[in-house]
Amino acid sequence: MHGGVQRKGSVTGPVEEQAGQSSKELAESFPTHQREWLPIVALAAVLLVLLVLAATPALMLHRMSRTTERMTTLLLPAYEAVRDFAYVTERRLAAARSVALSDDPRYHLELAEGRAAEDSALRVMERHAAELGVRFSAHVDTLRQLVAQRDSLERALGAAAGPGSVVPLSRFDALNAETLRQVQHLRGALSDVTDITLNENARWAGRQRQVAVLLGIIAAAAALLLGWFGLQQQRLRHTAQHARALAERRRGELERMTESRERLLRGFTHDMKNPLGAASGYLQLLADGIMGRMTAEQKRSVDRASGSIMSALDLVDELLELARAESGHLSIRRMRTDLRTLVRDVAEEYRGQAECRGLAFDVALPAQVPPITTDRRRVGQVLGNLISNAVKYTQEGRILIRLDVVGDGDGSTDRAAISIEDTGPGIPREMQPRLFDEFVRVEPHDSGGAGIGLTIARRIAHALGGEITLHSIEGKGSVFTLWLPLDGEGPG
Repeated sequence: MHGGVQRKGSVTGPVEEQAGQSSKELAESFPTHQREWLPIVALAAVLLVLLVLAATPALMLHRMSRTTERMTTLLLPAYEAVRDFAYVTERRLAAARSVALSDDPRYHLELAEGRAAEDSALRVMERHAAELGVRFSAHVDTLRQLVAQRDSLERALGAAAGPGSVVPLSRFDALNAETLRQVQHLRGALSDVTDITLNENARWAGRQRQVAVLLGIIAAAAALLLGWFGLQQQRLRHTAQHARALAERRRGELERMTESRERLLRGFTHDMKNPLGAASGYLQLLADGIMGRMTAEQKRSVDRASGSIMSALDLVDELLELARAESGHLSIRRMRTDLRTLVRDVAEEYRGQAECRGLAFDVALPAQVPPITTDRRRVGQVLGNLISNAVKYTQEGRILIRLDVVGDGDGSTDRAAISIEDTGPGIPREMQPRLFDEFVRVEPHDSGGAGIGLTIARRIAHALGGEITLHSIEGKGSVFTLWLPLDGEGPG
């Protein structure tokens, strides 16, 4: 079977094609999903950088505050305690010597005060020893032991002191020298702790500077990305505007071409019918013998010429019908219609042709079909086209015309399905999507029609609110089905 839509000519020029190609290349190089997530990523990066940069001064202040607190509450008291201990040790040494040489009560008082001051300084150092490290703690323990030994020696010296006594001070001087060395060790340990704290701060500040530089690079990259994205968006916007303008021009040109084509078809069909009708009238006069008797051979030639003219007139009518359908001027006259009677009457018109070709011709009608409101003549025109094609292209077998009612049972979406089933050669799968296009035929060398019958049939079906569907298997046959709403509603 055949039918058909004529392929419209291209209305694009070289510049338009180049613009369309540039738009396509730009869209492919910058896909939609990238346009969606790129600005989000760039904006998130900028916000993250801003947050980190805003938090960096606070972190620096916090770190400096912790360092200052450590210096104030830990290192500074420890330094002062070591300093006080060294100073008191010198005074205590002088008082101890004076006690060893003289039993003056003033020297005993100074010695007692020195011991109390040393003990106070040691308690401060012991309180902070755990936080100042193992080295500092070890020196504090050693210092405590030296102080205890010195206390014992001082008491021995005090007991032996008196007028005219000679007290050996070598052991006492050795303990004092060792005590002062431990004080120096404590100062060295504190200096090391201070250096470690300052070095940690320096390293942390260096890392902060590196992070700041890295964040600056990220921020610059994000800014460049946003700028690039803005340029791409602007380019896409200009391209889209150009594409819309180009589409509007093409649509206008297509509308003008369609109008011109419709006018050409209407004018052509109108101008062709008059001379063809006149030629048919003259041939009829010849056939009736008004212009003299003709031989049998002459009469056969006249009949063939009349048949050719009638075929040409049918083609002209089809072209005129196609022009009306394209322009939306297809006339639809709805009335209450009995589909059973209509299908049977149309089918009977082609029974003789089918039987002459040796084909079985069957019509299957249900017992009852609700009347519908539709255009009886247009439905008959569509069915006639479908049945005619089935008879024409079926070489052997049968043709079955079936009427069914298909729906959900409540009548709201019930439809009438009129199927024309044949056992013809079928339609190749690759041809089926184009079968209802204009001037498309399954057999290009077949001169039996122009290939617009199915095009007109489908447009009439649409005007009636229905549709035509096709199911075909190559080598086994085809089934064309005209679907009509039972409520008869449609755009026509």
